[in-house]
Amino acid sequence: MLTEQKDALFRLNTFCNKNKIEYAVTGTCALSLLGVPSNSYPRDLDIKIYHADERILNKLKELDFLCNLTPATYEGSTTYTFTVNGVKVNALLDDKSSYEDMDRELIRIDLIDNTAKCRHLINVQTMQYAWAAKMKLGRAKDAAYAMEVINCLTLPMV
Repeated sequence: MLTEQKDALFRLNTFCNKNKIEYAVTGTCALSLLGVPSNSYPRDLDIKIYHADERILNKLKELDFLCNLTPATYEGSTTYTFTVNGVKVNALLDDKSSYEDMDRELIRIDLIDNTAKCRHLINVQTMQYAWAAKMKLGRAKDAAYAMEVINCLTLPMV
């Protein structure tokens, strides 16, 4: 993961914690955080928002409005698009209502923010769910990414 994306993730995590927004990183960023080898880096951050009430929806609508970006559509889900430190964030609403359903697809990782000298506990969608969500979109760029990962995994070690 590039420094810009990591800094944006730390700021996003601080914002979500401060505003009591439950989220998890998904997509290429999640796969990168989980150590999936690739020669390309995530350019944006994709997150899933859980248990969104009216207060949270208003925060997301405000961020979406302020940034005035073209919204993305993922998995037929309502998506809010905004930037954090110049990095595009796609926030997808997830309809899971129980914590058991949510916890089944998530792991928590501990990242150190050397700039702010603090730790961030980040929920990340597990590899199988992040891959499934990515492949469900049926986009050519996701198929190309999958082929790149397979090539990285199957190249002989030097």
